[in-house]
Amino acid sequence: MGFKDKLKVALIGILTDEELSVLPRGFQTIGDVAIIKLKQLLLEKKILIAEKYLDLLPKMKSVYLNSGRV
Repeated sequence: MGFKDKLKVALIGILTDEELSVLPRGFQTIGDVAIIKLKQLLLEKKILIAEKYLDLLPKMKSVYLNSGRV
């Protein structure tokens, strides 16, 4: 089971089926920081999603949202 599948399972009942279908497939890391991109549909639930990332990735200390170009 890949990370996206684990994330979907963790968010069942929290996100709608439509929201679950647009979860990111991956993320970038810099040290103990995960950087994620979210579709507009998911932005209202970014905190809940970030908390699940931290639950599933115990070595990560922070999750940041990539909202554009660096």
